[in-house]
Amino acid sequence: MKALTATEFNFPGQKSVYHGKVRDVYNINGEKLVMVATDRISAFDVVLPKGIPFKGQMLNQIAAKFLDATTDICPNWKMATPDPMVTVGVMCEGFPVEMIVRGYLCGSAWRAYKSGVREICGVKLPEGMKENQKFPEPIITPTTKAEIGEHDADISKEEILAQGLATPEEYAVLEQYTMALFKRGTEIAAERGLILVDTKYEFGKHDGKIYLMDEIHTPDSSRYFYSEGYEERFANGEPQKQLSKEFVREWLMDNGFQGKEGQQVPEMTDEIVTSISERYIELYEHITGEKFYPQEHIKPYGNDGKKSEQVEEMFDNIAPAYDKLNHTLSMGIDRSWRRKAIKYLRPFRPRRIMDVATGTGDFAILACRELQPDSLIGTDISEGMMNVGREKVKQAHLSDKISFVREDCTSLSFADESFDAVTVAFGIRNFEGLDKGLSEMCRVLKTGGHLVILELSTPDRFPMKQLFTIYSKVVIPLLGKCISKDNSAYTYLPESIRAFPQGEVMQEVIRKAGFSEVHFKRLTFGICTLYVATK
Repeated sequence: MKALTATEFNFPGQKSVYHGKVRDVYNINGEKLVMVATDRISAFDVVLPKGIPFKGQMLNQIAAKFLDATTDICPNWKMATPDPMVTVGVMCEGFPVEMIVRGYLCGSAWRAYKSGVREICGVKLPEGMKENQKFPEPIITPTTKAEIGEHDADISKEEILAQGLATPEEYAVLEQYTMALFKRGTEIAAERGLILVDTKYEFGKHDGKIYLMDEIHTPDSSRYFYSEGYEERFANGEPQKQLSKEFVREWLMDNGFQGKEGQQVPEMTDEIVTSISERYIELYEHITGEKFYPQEHIKPYGNDGKKSEQVEEMFDNIAPAYDKLNHTLSMGIDRSWRRKAIKYLRPFRPRRIMDVATGTGDFAILACRELQPDSLIGTDISEGMMNVGREKVKQAHLSDKISFVREDCTSLSFADESFDAVTVAFGIRNFEGLDKGLSEMCRVLKTGGHLVILELSTPDRFPMKQLFTIYSKVVIPLLGKCISKDNSAYTYLPESIRAFPQGEVMQEVIRKAGFSEVHFKRLTFGICTLYVATK
């Protein structure tokens, strides 16, 4: 998955574009804004040299949820989120200040306090405070809004009024909204087992009214502590377990960078980038209470359009070469994986089977021969793949047993408890909605029925881990491109494998979908994993 670090759109009616630290904002007719949350990441007011995959869409989705949850407090700029990374909203004339509100003494405020500072932005701080201690009441410490490459600067309420950055009446509203929003954010965070420590809000005017702008309550604009263990850690003087971008700042500081003149940003290795992306996923899941599956957001042909549509197009394109590529890239081992999956089902003698993401029907044909069911239905979104499968079934003289039907795995048309067994071989990582797809398979499976999933995975032990990395990054894309003539399909393949939940993680995902007795077994040094479960 490549990070989106730059955009150059040209929308109808576009008047201008502003490339901020992490967002690209397009002015449409001086009336609306299209804000693209890129994967750029900044710290100490410096944009770091590499983007972080999935960061933009996670932040945009968090912000959208909190904007929707606070419309009763104040109006906000959001009109729609047509894409996970995009918000469209009304254009406001922004106040040139950021309203920072702090509930706890930490971060830059603590660093200043530790050095002897007892007043921030005109707000006097009590003596004797400790790091991460809660303030008696939240305090507002505004900053100026800096351009790229410049640093935000603390500013007091008195200076804001003296410089005419807001009128006394406007500032009173800004304060009122800031405190009310922080209170609401604190309440929502508490429901997630979190403490909203500090955050920032940006405001502007539209048609004479003050609107909330930009993102709110994201880990880029906010700091969260875990509620559990806060008191104990504070009493012991231990660092708090937190959800915020502070871990990026700490990594930079540990490597001698704080955005000061002459300092160099440390090397951002692939491992560092991946670790930051994983932390942002953790942030998203805790703050929203929803799972984030990276593979759902990896698409064969770029960011535009739904994943399901792109997957359908991809498999239609490669259908004629799919079987040859499948057996070549796996060196024929895929046949043994299918036999092991079918062997698991043999004692249960399923009479009616559904093979999801059936593709060209290899698994369906083998299952029909080995298990002798009354009927087997292969479902897929690609008619191109199923047409190949239909010809193979005809040649195998199994047309009376096997049928194919186009189905969306996240919204199956079959009645509850229709099948004795449901199988998925090498297709589940292509689902646009993993949880929904598993729930649907559970719904159509009879009580006591069995689920079998085969999926490619990444080995986790030396030397196969290192060998597979080279094979997936070099050999698979090269061979795939040469044989299929599709430039993207076999780059998508290893990316989706690496991003897919594996082992114990996938086991828990299956269990949460309604299955019991969930087990998994790694095959061929971990290149493939077999998951089995009972409804």
